[in-house]
Amino acid sequence: MSRLVFQTVLAVLVASPAIAGTVNDPACHASSAHPYPVVLVHGRSGHYTDMHSISDALLGAGFCVFGRDYGLYAGQTGLDHLTVSGGQLRDYIEEVLATTGATKVDAIGYSEGTGVIQDFILGKHGAEAVHRVVSFDGLQHPYAHAGAAGVADSDLFLPNLLVSARKVDPTITAQQVITNAIDLYAGAGGQIGDLDRGVAESPFASDLFDPVYWTGLQGSLSEPDGVYLRVATNGHSLPTHDRGTGVCYTNLVSLGDTLVGPSAGFEDPASGVDNIVLQSSADHGTVIDDAGGIAKMLDALNADCGATVTTGGGDAGTGDDDGSDDNGLPDAGGLFQHAGCNAAGRAAWAPIVLALALVRRRRR
Repeated sequence: MSRLVFQTVLAVLVASPAIAGTVNDPACHASSAHPYPVVLVHGRSGHYTDMHSISDALLGAGFCVFGRDYGLYAGQTGLDHLTVSGGQLRDYIEEVLATTGATKVDAIGYSEGTGVIQDFILGKHGAEAVHRVVSFDGLQHPYAHAGAAGVADSDLFLPNLLVSARKVDPTITAQQVITNAIDLYAGAGGQIGDLDRGVAESPFASDLFDPVYWTGLQGSLSEPDGVYLRVATNGHSLPTHDRGTGVCYTNLVSLGDTLVGPSAGFEDPASGVDNIVLQSSADHGTVIDDAGGIAKMLDALNADCGATVTTGGGDAGTGDDDGSDDNGLPDAGGLFQHAGCNAAGRAAWAPIVLALALVRRRRR
């Protein structure tokens, strides 16, 4: 190599920023600056590599980053039972701790991935192994959402559909309730996004509707019996044990996500829980690439566990006296009646629940 070429290459190397590490680098070890490796937990039918914007930011900031797919069922990831996926995450976190020499991990959950993290923490005594959870439009509670987060949310509470259907037919399964609902909705000319029959019949969908699963995980359901639909509100009617002892949570929900709103993505207000509405048009598929959300994630990971990163947006069922939440959004609790929590709301959905069970009976 000539002297001129060598000097040119050297100049380029000196001028270039340091090259970040890679995901799943076995040589990456816990440090005083970043004592907790970060584990990525992807969404339904996805892969940890989908979270590349997040991993790039973490690697650039000097974190050790690890990820592995979970829940493989019928050729797709994330469709096995949440308790199976939670067990796979437990085993993987044990490997990460052994590899890095760390005592705990930070976990980043996206959509279903948050539910898998919580299955590990709440269902498998995993709190001692997790320092902080950062959730992007995550599954903290089993609500189906349609609306604008923090403004005029409408939420279908899934487990109570199954509770009521089983009062009509004790043997009906969650998958049968879901597929019957799809058939009824399609018969009326409706479309249900990317919820195809394969997903609807999966073990994951079964857990999503299952009151027994959620009661076992969180100690109780977050809506009283007979409440199926909550209109123009968010949060939970009843408190649950939705937080692991000693674990801090930063829950991010995008204003532009019409699939997961605060009722599903937020936890009950508590010390060490930050519920934040992202002022973003990012939808459910793009929230993991949202620059504002990634910045909030980095702030959370660099903060002491238990410190408030920012005042959370979105009503968690404790509306302020001024009728707005901490982000200046209208407080649904201060503006609207919780339509799903009264007799009229229950009566409106009773025929649908009965139909779901009766359709199955006719098919026997």
